[in-house]
Amino acid sequence: MAGCAAPRKQAAPGEQQKTTQAQVERAQQMLADGRPLAAVRIYRDLAESAPPAEQQRWRLRIVELLFDSGYPELALEWHKKLDAQPIPEPLALRKRVVDAQAAVARQQGVRALRLLPPITEDMPEAFRARILRTQARAFEFTGQPERALSAWIQREHLLTSTTDVEDNHESIWSLLQGVPVDRLEQLARVEDMPILSGWANLALAVRRARLGEQSVQAVLERWRQQYRDHPAADKFVDKLRERVLAELRYPPKIALLLPLSGQLSDPASAIRDGLLAAYYDQPDYIPRPRITIYDTGSDGMDAGAAYDRAVADGAAFVIGPLQKSAVAELAGRMRLDVPVLSLNYLPDGSVRPPDNLYQFGLLPEDEARQAAEAAIQNDHFNAVALVPAGDWGSRMLDAFRSRFEELGGVVLESGQYNSRATDYARSIRAIMNLDRSYARERRVESTIGQSVSFEPRRRQDVQMIYIAAMPKQARLIKPQLDFHRAADLPTYASSHVFAGTVNPDADWDMNGLFFTDVPWVLDNLKAPDPLYRAIRQDWPGLQKRYPRLFALGIDAFALLPHLDRLRGDTTAGLTGRTGRLTLDDHHRIHRQLRWATFVQGVPKPVPRPEANPDDQAPVGTDIRERANDS
Repeated sequence: MAGCAAPRKQAAPGEQQKTTQAQVERAQQMLADGRPLAAVRIYRDLAESAPPAEQQRWRLRIVELLFDSGYPELALEWHKKLDAQPIPEPLALRKRVVDAQAAVARQQGVRALRLLPPITEDMPEAFRARILRTQARAFEFTGQPERALSAWIQREHLLTSTTDVEDNHESIWSLLQGVPVDRLEQLARVEDMPILSGWANLALAVRRARLGEQSVQAVLERWRQQYRDHPAADKFVDKLRERVLAELRYPPKIALLLPLSGQLSDPASAIRDGLLAAYYDQPDYIPRPRITIYDTGSDGMDAGAAYDRAVADGAAFVIGPLQKSAVAELAGRMRLDVPVLSLNYLPDGSVRPPDNLYQFGLLPEDEARQAAEAAIQNDHFNAVALVPAGDWGSRMLDAFRSRFEELGGVVLESGQYNSRATDYARSIRAIMNLDRSYARERRVESTIGQSVSFEPRRRQDVQMIYIAAMPKQARLIKPQLDFHRAADLPTYASSHVFAGTVNPDADWDMNGLFFTDVPWVLDNLKAPDPLYRAIRQDWPGLQKRYPRLFALGIDAFALLPHLDRLRGDTTAGLTGRTGRLTLDDHHRIHRQLRWATFVQGVPKPVPRPEANPDDQAPVGTDIRERANDS
């Protein structure tokens, strides 16, 4: 039958060229109409009907379009197809850029910066804009916000679409929210770069408004008068005014559900006092809500009754409860009459809770996942892990492993240790394969019948170590890792290794260990802010024991006006005292913490793991460098 079929009629070259051009014009119209996926389908059809030499050109266009339109997962799928065949030489430069975009999508910032080509004047403006956006994202991932700002600002000069310019402004503003205040103040003083200093001053102005030092209208109008010609002085400031005013509007009556009796009374009191400190720290011109506190009992069994009582009393929003079992009780209801911001999380795999239940807390798994992301960003794809035996250690390991492997890494070996012990040599030798080295020594001695001179050798394929430990254990594990020939390997950990107060004598042996912690702890080590000083004065004992729970209480109050905004955009964030906060599709709040390392027993903030805290270039140095000079 195949032999009898009529041969397929081939279109004449001129006719085929007209057809292709018509399809390309149709795809461009789809893009103009805001239908990028429809344009992708047209390019897909062109790729399927094109000769083999032309297929890669259309596939490359698809990958570029999907990345540019905000579909990174689809772009990565097409990127695999693109990699399956050689790329023609004329497309090699564009391929390097999409490879870098793929690295950014996988959170591999260092790799992305290595892949990006230098920018030259003969490149099309749209192509230069794509490089700069990719570069900005990569600089963000690698903890270089000043260089990221430089890339975003340079990119804006290449944009012609109003929508693209507005999106660029949003990217700059989002980045500025994560820059520490002292760094913003330095950027604001860079006199010969008015656009950069204008953005930094705008971020500081909004911060003053949020702290109640001046009204929103006053600080923004004063900024606009000073920076009349700034790109943000027109529409962006007007939009920002409405956004900030909305962020300062609280529900009229709030209920706080906490176990203020029983074993959890002290931690619950720290959360309560942190929340009340934030409440009284609000600007006078903002109407304060009324807060009523309900005791849920030592075991949390009264949480449901407390919630019902709060609703009957007229609460418009409920914060709490704290215990997982109490959160599960509320989550098991078919509906909640009043929205809830819980102070703990449901276990993974739980029944989907009511739509207006938001989950927030100090989830340790967030820190394990952040360590995995940082390792990949630093180009480390082979890891070993050491965690304590028990449920907490298993959860931390599972969170690190799943995120690390999701991003392309491999956990070569993992081990557990007894947290009550002081000697972890056996566990360390196992994950570093030193036990095999010692076994070889014994075999050789047995074979030749005499002792041999022996130098144990650790495995050479590992690139980083992840540990989960409390301060007592971490102070023992780090020097033992160094002793067992792992001193040259970067070691990442979570905030649990730091007790929260500076103690050089106790923490000296943790020198070189990188760990995450909340801004409330790290930012107030040297120059405490007014709220921190007030809490330390009013609750010195609780603040010293539970500094991160005070931060949790502060952020629980600060989150309420932002939930609608975060709910509408999972990429949006809020810079809080517990980290940069984002909301996922299941209404779980996630925290992005800061990084630090121990230097002479004292925590020193760093932009990312393995960065030297003393090697930060003066403000302006990175900004003035060309964005392609990575």
